[in-house]
Amino acid sequence: MRKRSRKPTKVIKLNLVAIIDIFTILVFFLMVSSSGGEVIENIHNIHLPDSISETLPQQTLKILITGQELRVDEQRIDISRDLQNHADILASLHQVLQRHAAEQGALTDVEREKGLAVTVMGDANVPYDVLKKVLATCAQSDYRNVALAVNYQLPMAGS
Repeated sequence: MRKRSRKPTKVIKLNLVAIIDIFTILVFFLMVSSSGGEVIENIHNIHLPDSISETLPQQTLKILITGQELRVDEQRIDISRDLQNHADILASLHQVLQRHAAEQGALTDVEREKGLAVTVMGDANVPYDVLKKVLATCAQSDYRNVALAVNYQLPMAGS
């Protein structure tokens, strides 16, 4: 018994570096996965307007508008002739939207009632008349469920 009591006890060391690494990875994973809003890839350097809206967008057909071009998903559309004609709708955009609607197939009851869904990503500096023509063309093409993409801003305290 005396021999056992005289043996020095080993001190168990805990490797904190590995634990800190695991917690760091966990924190980054939770921050990314809990963002809540849809992140729309902005590959064409569009400067979106800011908003404090809490409503989340759905995954839909995307129309990108910059000062120089218009794209439906990744297809570039030349609307310069339509803009020179001063028409209320953009004929070239209308044709592309009609083709996308035909490819989608039969509409659901909600789509018949509200219209097809589309997300418009317009640069903050796009003239209002161009945006108005794009929205009118969407409505004419039965894309009436329109969402405007914006940068989410946290509401200011007291507002």
